[in-house]
Amino acid sequence: MMKTARIVIACLLLCFASLAFLPAPHVFVWQLKLVASELGHWMVIAPLSVIAGSRLRSRLDIITTAIAVLAAALFLSSSVRAACFASTAATIIDAEFPVPTDRNGSPFSIRRLWSFRTPTAVGVQTFDFAMNEDGPLKMDFFPAQDRRDAPCVVVIPGGGWDTCDRGGFAEMNRHLAQRGYAVASMDYRLAPRWKWPAQKDDVLSAVAYLRARSAELGIDSERFVLMGRSAGAQIAGAVAAASEHPEIVGCIMFYGPADMHYAAKYADPSDILDSDKLLRQFLGGMPAQFASSYDTASAYALANSRTPPTLMLHGETDELVWVRQSERYADRLLGLHVQHAFLRIPWATHGFDYFFNGPGGQLADWSVGRFLDSITSR
Repeated sequence: MMKTARIVIACLLLCFASLAFLPAPHVFVWQLKLVASELGHWMVIAPLSVIAGSRLRSRLDIITTAIAVLAAALFLSSSVRAACFASTAATIIDAEFPVPTDRNGSPFSIRRLWSFRTPTAVGVQTFDFAMNEDGPLKMDFFPAQDRRDAPCVVVIPGGGWDTCDRGGFAEMNRHLAQRGYAVASMDYRLAPRWKWPAQKDDVLSAVAYLRARSAELGIDSERFVLMGRSAGAQIAGAVAAASEHPEIVGCIMFYGPADMHYAAKYADPSDILDSDKLLRQFLGGMPAQFASSYDTASAYALANSRTPPTLMLHGETDELVWVRQSERYADRLLGLHVQHAFLRIPWATHGFDYFFNGPGGQLADWSVGRFLDSITSR
């Protein structure tokens, strides 16, 4: 009975670990995939326990052990691939964004994978920065530690444009504050009630609010960097690309759609998030009827020679936003001679930076720090 239970457990663990390489057909499966690929170094404890309990006295024991060994290898695959990719990532970032003093260390640390250390808490302040018919829009402000006149990173959360959690990814926000950057994680108006460009206006309102209080908050009123994830990356990219606000000196886009026409062309109602519906409720309808909204929401269309330096990070196996979005935008910026870097991360899926000490979280932390140190030291 125990042998049967062990082989069943080993098979289940192999299925779970296989998600590090297999596509996710459902949101729940994508969440499991994120755990398998970014926390696999912890998940490996389970198959190792199965291996330890197998005495190899029967054919069933041998099969169980082989399955568990394969599961363990798959769980560790993202960490191994991160270690191999680290030097490539460093070369790509360093080529475009050198820094006068390197305080970033390595893009990947095996020791950090098993660390429980997280960035020290800072005194977060919450402000109402704008009003609308639904009430106030809020931001959580993380003051820069031990620094005045600090550059400010405005964080625009993801959520498919119809949800928004400004409290997400707080570890990165605290870490940036500890590094001497002010951080403001903001709300914005949500679809379908509020359609583009309401979200652009909210970002600009947040920047204006911070500029007006710059002396009080200890920030540099002329150095803002927009950082967005997923839907937030689309908003950040579109606002920054237009280059209409010189105080926005940089943009960081995590797995975001840069070309809304391209997104609509390949949208599929049967995909994980029903992206066709999300686009229509965010932009008003289909591109044929709302071409202007699709144009003004597309960093790809708005980019020009004055677009500020841009960093893009995107997982190669992302099922929610096709990696071709960032790949095409990188080619567009290259043609315009805009300073940029694009990391196409081999093992990663959507949200790969969610776990701060995981392979994707480490790479994101290092890349963002390097980018910010470079563009704000000029």
